[in-house]
Amino acid sequence: MNNGFYRWMLNIDQLPADADDIRLVWEHSIQGWIIILVILMILLISVWSYTRIETSRPTRIFLASTRFLLLLLLFTLAIGPMLMVPREQTEEDWVIMMLDRSMSMEIADTGDGDRISRDQQLLDLVRDNSETWDLIDEDRNLLWLGFHSSSFQVHRQPGELLEPGDPSGWRTDLSSSIRSATQKAAARPVSGIILLTDGRTTNPPDPTLIRSLTNRSIPIFPIPLGSSEPVGDLAIRKIDSPRRAFTGDRVPVIVDITSSGSSDSSGPITIELVDSDSGNVIDTVNINSPGDQSGPSTTTLLSRPETPGRKNWTVRAVSGQDDINPTNNSMDISIEMIDRPLRVLYIDGYPRWEYRYLKNLLIRESTIESSVMLLSADRDFAQEGNMPITRIPRSPEEFSQYDLIIIGDVPSGTFNESQLESIAEMVSNRGAGLMWIGGPRSTPSSWEDTPLESLLPMTGNLDVAATGTMVNMDPTPLAHRLGLLNLSDQPDQPWPDELLDPTTGWSGLGWSQFIHPSDLKPTVEVIATTHEPVDGVQVPIVTKMRYGSGETIYVGTDETWRWRYGRGEQLPERFWLPLIRMLARESGIIDGESVRLLVSPTDPVVGDPVRFTIEVLDSMMFMDSMDDLLIEILDESGSVIDEVELNRMSEDSSSGTWFPFSPGTYTARLDDSNSIPMDEPMEVEVVVTRSDDERRHPETDHRLLSDIADSTGGRIIPVDEVPSLVELLPRRSITTENPIRERIWDSPLALALVLLLLTLEWVGRKLVRLV
Repeated sequence: MNNGFYRWMLNIDQLPADADDIRLVWEHSIQGWIIILVILMILLISVWSYTRIETSRPTRIFLASTRFLLLLLLFTLAIGPMLMVPREQTEEDWVIMMLDRSMSMEIADTGDGDRISRDQQLLDLVRDNSETWDLIDEDRNLLWLGFHSSSFQVHRQPGELLEPGDPSGWRTDLSSSIRSATQKAAARPVSGIILLTDGRTTNPPDPTLIRSLTNRSIPIFPIPLGSSEPVGDLAIRKIDSPRRAFTGDRVPVIVDITSSGSSDSSGPITIELVDSDSGNVIDTVNINSPGDQSGPSTTTLLSRPETPGRKNWTVRAVSGQDDINPTNNSMDISIEMIDRPLRVLYIDGYPRWEYRYLKNLLIRESTIESSVMLLSADRDFAQEGNMPITRIPRSPEEFSQYDLIIIGDVPSGTFNESQLESIAEMVSNRGAGLMWIGGPRSTPSSWEDTPLESLLPMTGNLDVAATGTMVNMDPTPLAHRLGLLNLSDQPDQPWPDELLDPTTGWSGLGWSQFIHPSDLKPTVEVIATTHEPVDGVQVPIVTKMRYGSGETIYVGTDETWRWRYGRGEQLPERFWLPLIRMLARESGIIDGESVRLLVSPTDPVVGDPVRFTIEVLDSMMFMDSMDDLLIEILDESGSVIDEVELNRMSEDSSSGTWFPFSPGTYTARLDDSNSIPMDEPMEVEVVVTRSDDERRHPETDHRLLSDIADSTGGRIIPVDEVPSLVELLPRRSITTENPIRERIWDSPLALALVLLLLTLEWVGRKLVRLV
C-alpha cells in the first residue's frame, strides 16, 4: 500500500507503506443474523420501491439494483469499515539477580585448606557463569541488585565483569530487600529471583511477603554461599582490667570469650596473657569452649608486676579448631603500674582478735603504710602503724592522704558529721576504698541515718542479728573472676577444701552476721557466702558495692583469725591483702590527677548517647576553668570528626553528650585550648559497636534459604548447577496485540461511491420521468 493515489483515496495516514498483511475489519461488531436481516430488508425495500413503476422490466431492475447498492453501501459505512495491519507487542519477563552485600560476606569459611571469603565465592561464581547470565539476558531483562538492609542497583553489562562494591552492610534484612526488589519490577512480569546469599538475616521473609510472591508466581532460586557446615568462631569479646595498679598487686584481667558456629567447637581453649614487649607468657588459663551458649564464658588472668611503668599486654585465645575470624582472637591492653605503698587507715573500737591479726598484717606488709587507731585504748597507749596518728583525721585534706579506710566495730558517734561527709566524698569522688568489718556491738547497727549509711550493703533495719551457728565461708564465682579469695596453691582449686570442712575445728567462723540476700541493695555483688544454708538461704559474708568512683566491701564476720590454726599466717594474709589492694587500686588510678575525664557507658553502641564528664579533683584549681570546655572526637586516623561542648553541672564538673553515628575506635580528647592546666593530653578511648552486627553470628543459614525456595515454588541451586537456571526459570513474558487501524468510511473513495450510486439512480429516474 505504497501508492500515493490509493492512500489518498482511502484516507490512509498511519498504515505502513510496506505492509503486506492488510485486513478489512469493522469498528462496530454486529452479529451475523442481524446483518443478513438488514440486507434482506434493504433488498425488499429496494424491490418494493420500483415494483409498481410503469416502465420496462430492465429499467426497474436497474433502478432497484442501484438503490439496493446505495442502501447497502450506507449500511456498510455505518458499521465502520477499517483497514488493519496486525501487530503484536511482547513484554519480556524480568529476572532479578540479588547479591548479598552485607559484612557477613567477609567471613572466610569456603573451601578446603586456604579458605576464601563468601564475597570472593560470590564474585568467582558470577565471573565463571557469565555465559549463563548472558543467555538469560538475551530474551529476558536481567536486573542486577545488591542488598543488605534494602536493595540497590549494581551494574553489569553483558560480557563485562561485575563491580558490586565492597560488602558494607552491618545487617541483612532479607524481607525488606526482596520487597523493595519486587517493587523495582512493579507491574512487569517477573519469572524469578536469583538470590546469592549466605542466608544470614535479621529479618527473614514474613508470611505476607511469601503470599505476595506466590500470588504473583515469582519463585525464588537461592544459591547458598558459605559453608553449609558451621565453622567455629572463637572471639575475645571484652576485657576488663584496671587502668592503673600498684606494683606488687595481683592485677586481674577479666576476659569474656565467645565461641559460635561449629558443632565441635567445645574443645579446650587456652587463654594467655602475654607481655607485648618481650613476648613472654605471663599467665595461662585452660577452659572449655562456651560453644553456642547464650552468653560469653568469663575467665580471669592474673599478673603481679613488680616494676613501675606502663605495661603493654596482649590477651590471646588459642584453640586447635578451625576459626572463621582469627583476627578477633587477641586484644591489647595497657596498665600503668604505680610504685608507692598503699596508704591505709584502720579504725576499730576494741582489741578483738580480728583487729590484732589484721593490724599486725598491715604493719608487717612492706607495700602498705598504715595508720591504726584503737578507740578503746588509754590516753598513754601508743597507737600503732608505720604512720601512727594520735587522733582521727578531721578535714578532707587529712583523709585524702589515704587510699583505703577500714572501719571495724566502731560506733558512728565517734565521728562528727563533717568527718563522715569527708569519708563519703573521698569514696565517691576520689575513688578511695572503704572496708567495713562487722561486729556485734556497733557495725552496722549504729550507722543508721548517717552520711555513711548509703555505703553499707544492706537496706532496712541495720540491727543485724548473728547466724547463731558455726559456718564455713564459700567464695562465689565473682571472687574468682576478680582474682580474690585465692587462698590455695592450686590454680584449679583456689579455695582449700579444708575451709569448707566443719570437722577441722579451725575452719569454721564462730560468729557471723545474718544478712538476708533479699536485704541487699540492687547494686551489691556477693563475693562469699556461707557454705551451708542458714534458715534456708546461703547468707552473704563478703559483699562488694560500687559507690561513685570508689567501692566498698563489707565483711560480715570477725573470725577469720581462726584460720591461723590451720596454715599460720598464709590463709588470713591471702584473704585480706587482695581485698585491701583491690579497694585501694581505684584511688591509685586517680592519685596525682587534678582533673579527670570520664566516659559513660564504657561500651557504647551506635545511636546511644555517650556522656563525657570532666571532674576537678584539686580544690585549689580555679573553678572558672570549668566553663567553655570542648571535647574533640578523633577517629582511628587521628582526624577530628566531631566536637562535644560541655555544660557546667556543678562547681567542679562539666558534662556533655555525644551520639556516635558509626562503629569504630575513637579517642575523646579534651581540647588543649581550654584553661585547665594539663601536664599531658587528657584523652580516653571509646570503642563503639553495633548491636546488629551480624558478624557476631558468623554461621550461614542455608536451611532458611531452602524454606524460602520451597514456599515460593523455586528450588535451591548448588554452585555447580548454576547453568540449569536457563531451563528452570519459567516463561512469564506477555504478548499483547496492538494492531494499526485506519477508518475508511469517511474516505474520498466512500464519498465517491455514494455520489456515483446516487447519480446513477437519479439519471435512471430522470429517464423514466420520475424526477
